[in-house]
Amino acid sequence: MQGKAQDEELQKYVVVEDIVLKPYPNPVVDTLTLPDYDYWQVYNLSGQQVQSGTGDAIDMTSLSRGIYFVVQLGNTHTIVKN
Repeated sequence: MQGKAQDEELQKYVVVEDIVLKPYPNPVVDTLTLPDYDYWQVYNLSGQQVQSGTGDAIDMTSLSRGIYFVVQLGNTHTIVKN
């Protein structure tokens, strides 16, 4: 009976896996805020790396308007720069 009670107790909890927090705001005008303080890379649509760094924010003011890919912690996010 103890096993059944444990199972019922565990069912009270919801386990959420693979939550990916997204950078914001998107579209971005100047500074993109990242969900984690870590190494990041920015690529243009041609696949060229245009920026990289460490932190929880990216200054995108020097980039032209367009679509970019931000890679951080193995996750890739599509960002629109206005």
